[in-house]
Order: sequence, then C-alpha cells, then structure tokens
Amino acid sequence: MQEEPGILSAGSSLRRRLSERLLLIGPVLVLAIEVSGESGIVEIFNGGREFGYLFLWVFAVALVYKFAFAYGIARYTLATGRTIFSGLRSIPGPRNWEVTFITAIYTLEMAAFGGFILISARFLTLLLPLAVPLPAVALLTLAGILLILWKGSYERIERVILGVVIILFLGLVVSISALDIPLLEVAGGLVPVLDDHHLVDIMVLLGAVSGGLNLLLYSVWLREKTGGKPCTDDLPEKMRGVRTDLVIGFA
Repeated sequence: MQEEPGILSAGSSLRRRLSERLLLIGPVLVLAIEVSGESGIVEIFNGGREFGYLFLWVFAVALVYKFAFAYGIARYTLATGRTIFSGLRSIPGPRNWEVTFITAIYTLEMAAFGGFILISARFLTLLLPLAVPLPAVALLTLAGILLILWKGSYERIERVILGVVIILFLGLVVSISALDIPLLEVAGGLVPVLDDHHLVDIMVLLGAVSGGLNLLLYSVWLREKTGGKPCTDDLPEKMRGVRTDLVIGFA
C-alpha cells in the first residue's frame, strides 16, 4: 500500500514528460502531411514506376535535408518567438523584397495546385460507390479545403490533420503488408548512383521532394502553437522535443 503513491507519482511524471516532449508534434504532422501530400507521394509513385528502387537514396537524402532545415527553423522560431518570414526582413535589401520573392514563388506553385487537386480527385473517385464526374469531385475537394481554411482555427486544422495521419498510416500498413517487398533491391536503392544519363531525373526528384516553401511555413505553425513567446529558459528541452517530433513526423 505504501508503494502506490510512488507508483502514481512516477506514472504522472512520465505522462507529464511525454506530453512536454510531444507538445510540438502538431506542427510537425501538419508539415509532414503538407509536404508529402503536395508532391511527395505523387513523385514516389512516378519515380517507383519508372526507375524502381534505383533512386530510393534520393528520397533518403531529401528526408535528411528536410530534417536539418526544419530543425534550424524551429530553433530560430522558438528562440526569438518570430517566424522565419519576419527574420528574412532583417536581411539588407530593397523594401519588402522577401514578400515579393516569396509571392513570386507561390504564384508559380499555384499553377501546380490544380494538378494536385485533380490527382487527389482521381483517387477519390475510385473510392466512391457512384459514378461521379472527376471535375465535380475536384471542385468539391477544393471547396472543402477552402472551408476548413476559412472557418477553422489552427487548432481545428491540427485535429483534422491528426485524423488524416491516422488514416494514411493505417492505409500504408495495409498496403505494405499486402506487398512482397524485395529487401535486397530496397537496400541497393539506398546506395547513391550518379549516372550521367539520369542527372536530370535526379535533379527533378530532389527539387520535387526536398524543396518548397512549405518548409518555411513550419515556422508559422510552430509560432501559432507556442503563442509567439520566446523560449528563453527551456530552449534546450524544447529542441529535444522538436527532434523527437521531427523524427516521428518524417518517419
């Protein structure tokens, strides 16, 4: 009977440490879904269909780069309480140069968003029991996204993303369990191969799966989660939590 308070105290302490360590998991999950949903999964399908496991190492390099980049952005945001976009304004140059630069890139990316919506709509039509025209599904998908962004707060979007993560995880587990994966070919694909005939393909894959301004948006979501307060006293502890969250998110 005397050990029960100690056991309860240890359990409470463990739950508190776990909740503190996973406090910032939400922005990481939003980042992971946004990055993979925008082009990552599509590029994996296309690359796997054309090259098999030959360029699997490209995706591994992209994951390492994304981890390092997101970790640096998280350190800046947590230490200063500012987003990386605010930090760019401190770089000398023409007035509001960073706004013009980022707007130009997003304008170019918007040209691809229509294609992403059509791809997602094509997959959704396969799940619907009725024959629904592809443009109608695409428009309904776009309307749903706009409604969530317009009416939802960051906390609500984070809960939606958590549900999407669970569905994707279960779907991947079922899909992988139904496949006969050649482990030797997978291991061989993790060895970098630089062939002159495939340099353009490698550059395209690297640009598609490792680039994008979505990595910068992680700073915005992180600031929303922390309320914009600089972590001056517990920055090392927060960064340990960020490392754990990034590993979970990118895994």
